[in-house]
Amino acid sequence: PLLEKPVLKTAKMEEIIEEEELSKIALVGLNNAGKTSIKKVFFDNWTTDFVRDIRPTIGVEITRKFQQFIRQRFVIADFGGQVVYRKQHSKRKDLWKRLSAMIFVVDLQDQESFTAARDYLRDIWSVVKKVNKVQPKLSIFLHKYDMSRREELEVNIRECMESFRDFEKISSFHLTTIEDNSANIAMIKTLYFSLPRVMLRRMFEQEFLDYFEKEVLA
Repeated sequence: PLLEKPVLKTAKMEEIIEEEELSKIALVGLNNAGKTSIKKVFFDNWTTDFVRDIRPTIGVEITRKFQQFIRQRFVIADFGGQVVYRKQHSKRKDLWKRLSAMIFVVDLQDQESFTAARDYLRDIWSVVKKVNKVQPKLSIFLHKYDMSRREELEVNIRECMESFRDFEKISSFHLTTIEDNSANIAMIKTLYFSLPRVMLRRMFEQEFLDYFEKEVLA
């Protein structure tokens, strides 16, 4: 159900989006948070074994996808999370224009990274608000919530939520891992409810989510 159409390296972001009705999605976070793994599992149907040795994203990796279930074309911008790239991204306003949704991924197992991740999101979100007339949907994935470590990660969840307290009212939080369907469910919620035409159908949100989890994922 997922089809990929390559994007020319010479194409500019605004030209890609204006070419047809596309929703622009940004995957953002520190390095090794799991952004590319989430993207590969959801859009490319990669298995968890395939993504374990995935290489870090260099700069910004832009791809175009068609999601059959939502019947929507997406431009996905996967932002490299190394320090040198984070500084570049915060200065490039053109990268954040016409954004439909931002998925910010936090490594829940790396307790020492919470403050740096929070500060990075603050810097990026200030740019996003300036260059977008309509505020995009913001989802924060507390990622790597793996089954074998969930009991010990309870402390990390509380500390992470405390670090991102400033974003509680403007974002949705999701506990995710690629070991089960939680990352896919969080992705579908974010993408579906970031679409303008879905606004009129939000009253059926819970009914839709129940159907998706019980019927589609099954």
